[in-house]
Amino acid sequence: MSELKRITIFVLHHDESADFDWVNAWLERWKGQVIIADYSSGGWEHLWNVAAPQEAVRELPEDFLCSSTWSVPELFEKPSFWQKLKCLFTK
Repeated sequence: MSELKRITIFVLHHDESADFDWVNAWLERWKGQVIIADYSSGGWEHLWNVAAPQEAVRELPEDFLCSSTWSVPELFEKPSFWQKLKCLFTK
């Protein structure tokens, strides 16, 4: 199996469920190769944190992907005091 990429998938289905159904079909097609780390729903909103092979990720519509602490943790991590201090002295 190829290296797994961490991604977050987000879809809405307030008027119709086509996007939600598409993601469920995609998960079924890649069953055994995609790991669902977390799933949450607020009713109309659906969010999956998954680890998937690059081939599977390429199949996803780009507008289904979003940033999160799961998929891009470096965007959400706060630098420590020592990291900030190091930045001051390395400029």
